[in-house]
Amino acid sequence: MLGLPPLDVSKAKCFEFYHDSECPPEGCPGRTCLRTGKSASVEMFEPHLKMYIDIQAIPRFDRHGQILGMIHVVRDITKRKLIEEELDIHRNHLEWLVRERTTEISAVNERLQREIAERKRAEMEKEWLIRELEDALSNLKTLSGLLPICAWCKKIRDDGGYWKQVDAYITEHSNAEFTHGICPDCAEKLKEDLNLPKG
Repeated sequence: MLGLPPLDVSKAKCFEFYHDSECPPEGCPGRTCLRTGKSASVEMFEPHLKMYIDIQAIPRFDRHGQILGMIHVVRDITKRKLIEEELDIHRNHLEWLVRERTTEISAVNERLQREIAERKRAEMEKEWLIRELEDALSNLKTLSGLLPICAWCKKIRDDGGYWKQVDAYITEHSNAEFTHGICPDCAEKLKEDLNLPKG
């Protein structure tokens, strides 16, 4: 499976043959198998062979359940490991792209939320101003245009054709209110009409 000559266990131990070492590597599945009586395996990069290998150790028992030895299988898994490394590179790159895009989308979303809040606030302010203006307009009455007024008694003709006193007409068509008094000229005239003494 590795393209190596068969291992002659009478001349070399597996760790000498596969690992070019004087002792078994850490986590050696052969030692684990012989110690526990259970199958063991490990995947590793072996610099001596310049390849990734999968090492499996499977115990062999006699009819009394005593360990006779083990089956030692070593497979070249370099192609698979290189593909896995390539996949990890692409997965990491994809995760980075997703994180970057998520960050961008989050920033855009936050900006949009702020803009929405600002627009809502501006809309509320606009509605408040419109209500204020409408209230002001509803309370505001202005007189404009030509008012037909009698040259003799000074009454004003309304839209219905009725003649009204100036103060009544102005009160109906504006927010102005009147208080009544008498000017000095009219006071003198009234005294004459009533035959009261002048002064």
